[in-house]
Order: sequence, then C-alpha cells, then structure tokens
Amino acid sequence: MLGALWAAVVTASVPCGGRVSSGYGHSCAITKVGALLCWGSNDHGQLNVPPGYEWARVSAGKYHTCGITTSATLLCWGRDKHHEAETVAGHAWSDVSAGSSFTCGLTTTGRALCWGNNHFNEADVPAGKFESVHAGFGEHACGVETSKAVACWGQGWDGQLAVPAGFVWESVSVGWLHTCGVVAARRPGAAPAREGEGEGEGVGEGEGEGGGAG
Repeated sequence: MLGALWAAVVTASVPCGGRVSSGYGHSCAITKVGALLCWGSNDHGQLNVPPGYEWARVSAGKYHTCGITTSATLLCWGRDKHHEAETVAGHAWSDVSAGSSFTCGLTTTGRALCWGNNHFNEADVPAGKFESVHAGFGEHACGVETSKAVACWGQGWDGQLAVPAGFVWESVSVGWLHTCGVVAARRPGAAPAREGEGEGEGVGEGEGEGGGAG
C-alpha cells in the first residue's frame, strides 16, 4: 500500500514549496493535479484528509495536519487537544504551518495568526505585517516581516528567539530548540555576526559550497 502511494506521489512530479511536508511521524504531499496524499502514523487521524478539495499548500505537524485549498480555505485535522486543529474563521489564507501543539497561518492580507497551546506565548504573534510564518515542534514560532526583518516569539530558554541583527532575511525555519534562516544581505552599517556566544548558544554563518564559518 505504501509503495503504491509513494509511486503516485513520485510519478506526479510534486514540486516543493508548501507542497511536501514531513511531521513527527507522518508526511504529506500535493500532486501536480492538486490531490493531497498523506502516509505514516495515523494514531490521531492526521492522515484523514478531508475529501472533495483541490489543495495548494500543506503542513504536517506533530500529531495534526493543515492544508490550504486552491480557494484559500484553511482546514486542519488530527489531534486537537489544545485546539490546534481548529481554524480561525473569516480569513482567506496564503500559508500555514502546523507545529507541535499549535498552528500558525498567514492571511492573504499579510496578517499572521497562531492558535492552540499558548503555555509559552507561542500563539501571541507580535504586531506587524508578515510574508511568511513558521511554527516549531517546540514552543516557539518565527516569521519574516514584509520589512525583511525576522520576528520570533514563544519559549526562548535556549536562545532560539535571539534573531541575529543587521540582516535582510529571505526565509526562516523553526526547529525544536533552535531556529535557522536564509539571508539576502547585510543591512548597511551592520556589524558581523558573532559566533559561539554563550554556552551552547550562538550564531553560525556558512558561505559558499562547503566553506565559511560553522
């Protein structure tokens, strides 16, 4: 069964960019004709894709899954212990990120919203207009603002909220206890990033192919 499902994904030439996503124990992919396929663990119903939709984006979280249809409707399914699989009504959506026990989404007007578990304020999005948002598998989230700055919020005990200053950001990705981003350039007058600040925390910078600071 899994082999046949994987063959269907591969032969459909699935593009990346919100169309392939791996969660804690399951993965999902959107085919080039807009069908959404999920496989792996289904102990919380995270594979139970709602039928009858054509899909544009998908995000596999820890125990839940969210997707955006081609009509900009956001749907989530799977575990809903902290209301992470519920959705916020009254918006058209352009992006979604399913995290551990919370979810973040981006409306077509650039408003970022998060809901679900909020024990460390991970659902309290700071004011601003965003072009992307990413919920982590821990208790923090980050987003790239339209100004090309990165904002992070939630639990920051390990320095995962300490965004390096002085950069123009293209994208950001949130893990469990760390955060990574892709920069387009340094801002004029910005000092170089310092490496290895603190104990077990700091900034690493890579350049080129196989070179640069680690």
